[in-house]
Order: sequence, then structure tokens, then C-alpha cells
Amino acid sequence: MTPAVILNLPRNAGAVGRPTGGTHRDRQVAELVAAAGLPAAELPGVRFEGRRWGRLRDGVLGSLRLDRRVPARYSEITRLGAYYAGYEHLVREHPAARVLVCQTIAHLPGLARFVRRHGWRVVVAPHDLERLAPVARQGRGWPLLLDEIDHLATADAVFCIAREERWLLRNLGVSADDLPYRPPADHAANLAAVRDRRRVGQPAGLLVMGSAVHPPTRDGTRELLSWLRRCPPPAGEAVWVVGAGTEMFADGPLPPNAAVLGGVDEDRLAGLLTSARAVVAHQTWGTGGLTRIPDMLTAGVPVVANRIAARSAEELAGVHRYDSPDELAATLAGPLAVPPPPPGIGADERRFVATLRRLAGAGGQAEGPA
Repeated sequence: MTPAVILNLPRNAGAVGRPTGGTHRDRQVAELVAAAGLPAAELPGVRFEGRRWGRLRDGVLGSLRLDRRVPARYSEITRLGAYYAGYEHLVREHPAARVLVCQTIAHLPGLARFVRRHGWRVVVAPHDLERLAPVARQGRGWPLLLDEIDHLATADAVFCIAREERWLLRNLGVSADDLPYRPPADHAANLAAVRDRRRVGQPAGLLVMGSAVHPPTRDGTRELLSWLRRCPPPAGEAVWVVGAGTEMFADGPLPPNAAVLGGVDEDRLAGLLTSARAVVAHQTWGTGGLTRIPDMLTAGVPVVANRIAARSAEELAGVHRYDSPDELAATLAGPLAVPPPPPGIGADERRFVATLRRLAGAGGQAEGPA
């Protein structure tokens, strides 16, 4: 079937070889494209090959066609040439395509403007504003963030995982909408199986999970462990720290009864989720949204989270919020009921599907921001 939608949604495994939250987000978006009834194909990777002068020619031509200055360095010219040749190949191979759906266009120079000139529309569902991270963490990098926002402004539609980022983009002139994370079907089925197993026995212990390779999670875990040292969990409850790179915390200092398990496989993680009383999520800064919060609620695991970590998910049933060590201790000392599953397909998803259908049915020259 001739594709109407081209997907640029990389499905990369995480640091321990299993899907990440970003992978699940991309699969959620791909499922919604399928729900729209639109045949789709994957955007092929850019291939950096060909003769030297051909790549140089493509780079100069690409600079002109993509409204970009010709780079000063040969390597940058040929890199741009490879992208431009790839874009040309894309529109030749898929003449009936009408919509490009991607998680980012900031790393694909000129792609949005190029395909729009061929009558395509562009929909971006970013995992986060990735160039906001150095601004949030170090107070620098504003030009790169503004460049990312400029790229998003060229899209026909932007759907944010977190309402905070939609708010920011709208205040910066980008007409963004909401598309909160929901676990894709097969992942939701695995989490529902954990919920079923939790009905047997009495869960105990606290699970601190997340990749320490991810700076917001690393910084948050470090602060959380210090808070748990000041205000230990009740009755000597065990604390398990799990995730790629968390071995860095093994040398301590740690709260009482804490164990750093590091990266674990799927079976071990499922066992921990089955036995834990709650998952604790803590960040001091962050972008996007924590996909593990809806995941844990789907699995029937209560989530205890500070306001920064909870973000857009703080209103979901089963999320218990705290903002200080004393509030954390009080929350952990109280009852943590089994949460209901988070809402399924709702108005946000229906708007996304309706937008895809509308844009896929629009022929001729693209309108809107250029």
C-alpha cells in the first residue's frame, strides 16, 4: 500500500538493551498513526557515501535549496549534501506521501521546509525540548534552544508530551498542543500482567528507578537518597535503586536498608515491580515527562513523586506528591492505595488523529508557517 505518512521515530534500545521511555513514546505515536487509518513507512537513514565532488556539489546545492549558508568546512558541506540527497530520494520514492511525523526536526537540517515545498505537511511529537536541558541545568545554551524552537515553528502541528512545554512553546509563538504519554498496547499488556500478580501477597519496599545516564534522573536520585537518609522510610522498609548507571551510588552514603541493584533485566524488574509497595520518582529539574509514571500506574504501583518529577502527571490518581523531606516521610508513612489504571484514549489522542487525517487529506502546496 502506498504510504501517506512517513515516520521518523527511531526505536533505540536503552543502555541495558531494552526499550526506553522514548522508545515507548515513539510506539505510542506510531499506534495513533495506524489508528488514523493512514498507511505509513519509515524514513530511511541518511547515507554518507558517494564521490567526493558529488557530495561537495550536493552540499552547495543543498545549502541553496534549503535556504542555508554554505558551511565553511568541507566536512560540514558534504554532511549537508548527504542530507539533501536523502531528502531528494525520499520525495522521489514516496510521491503520494503527504505527512512527515517525527520526534524532532532539529537534527535534520532544512527537512521541514524541504518537504513542505513538495506539498507535504509536518507533525512533530517531541519527547521533550532537548535543548532546554543545558539552560535548565547550567543556565546557558539559549541560542541552541531558540534554534530548536525555530525548527518547531516550521511544523504544521506540534504535540507535546508535557503541558508545561506546550505552555512555553505557545508563549514563544509555536502553536503547540498536548499529547500525553500512554503506554503502547504490548507494553501496557505486560504492565497489566504485573498488576495482576500484585493482587497476591502484601507488597513492601520502595523502588527508585531510572537511568542515571540521564542527567535529571541522576541529579534527582542523588538528592532523593540524601532526603531518605535524613528521613528514613518507616519500619526499616527496604529501598531498591535500579537503573542503568545507578551503580555510581553503590559507594554511598545510602539510606538505611538501601541496596543499589544497577541495571537489571526485564524479569528482575518485573519481580521488583510486583513486590514493591511504591515507586519513588524525584527530580530537581527536567524536560518532557516521565513515562515511567503512567507505566507504574498501569502496573498498579503507587507513585510517590516530587512536583518537578510529577509535572503533568501530578493529577493522575495514584500519584502522591511531596516537596520536602518531611512531606516525603509523611507520605511514605501513610497508606498508598492501589491506583486505578490511567485514562486510555481521550480527547488529546483524538485531536492528534484528527490532525493527521486532515493534513493527509490536504493536497497541493502546504500552508501555514514556513
